[in-house]
Amino acid sequence: MSSTRRVDDIGQLLRGERMPPQTLSDKLKKVYEDIDEWRKRPLESEYPYVFVDGVWHKRSWGGHVENAGVLVAIGVDAEGRREVIAVDEGMREDAASWEQFFRGMIERGLSGVRLVVGDRCAGLVATVNSMLPKAKYQRCMVRFMRNVLSKTPPGHREWASAALKAVFAQESREDGLAKAETVAAKMETRRLKAAADCLREGIGETTTYLLGEFPLEQQDQAAHEQHDRAIEQGDPPAHPGRGQLPRLQRRAHARMRQNPLRHLTLVVGPAIHGHVPAR
Repeated sequence: MSSTRRVDDIGQLLRGERMPPQTLSDKLKKVYEDIDEWRKRPLESEYPYVFVDGVWHKRSWGGHVENAGVLVAIGVDAEGRREVIAVDEGMREDAASWEQFFRGMIERGLSGVRLVVGDRCAGLVATVNSMLPKAKYQRCMVRFMRNVLSKTPPGHREWASAALKAVFAQESREDGLAKAETVAAKMETRRLKAAADCLREGIGETTTYLLGEFPLEQQDQAAHEQHDRAIEQGDPPAHPGRGQLPRLQRRAHARMRQNPLRHLTLVVGPAIHGHVPAR
């Protein structure tokens, strides 16, 4: 079924009658023009933090159902405001696609990027290093935690989840790496070697945000409170499920008030990753 026919069917359900074919075609053309204009709009603000990922969904095309890939970028400005700054469909998460995706944003004016957050992908890392030399790559904390927990048997996941949160609650990268090694060693005593190996392999690039240069911006109290609520509601792998946060997590949230980037990593990440199938 064509997209025009589908829109016409929906219109009939809403309006009780079908729209003349030419009228429908003209309206769809205007919609597509508006979308294209939005996608090509200049990026006039600076976005110190950019979150990227690939979103996959089913679509009907030529009588067949296929997986369609869409690359998405969410920019966060110096005030903590989030904005979808790029959407490109028909792409894969390979080096060529990432290069084309970032080139398009740069040509539209992308600037001021200090940190790019995304899933572990060699093509993405190489693109960030070559096209945004002043920016650093940060592996998505949310996806990394899920990767570690996926290698943890159900009986150990509650402990492992709390232990991983303790790692990311540290106030310096040195302390975070040391805590990660302590957790990995405890995992090995629990015969969780696969989880320990996964933690050791990825913790370095998942703690970039703990480098001394991040972050410098301060956000107002209202923004902090909104981020706190979003974290409590939007972190299913480690949510205690009893309506209250563990004492360690509450202390971590207090420290997060001085670290806006930690908020952004936990809050903006799930906004993208909740729609991406597990790899």
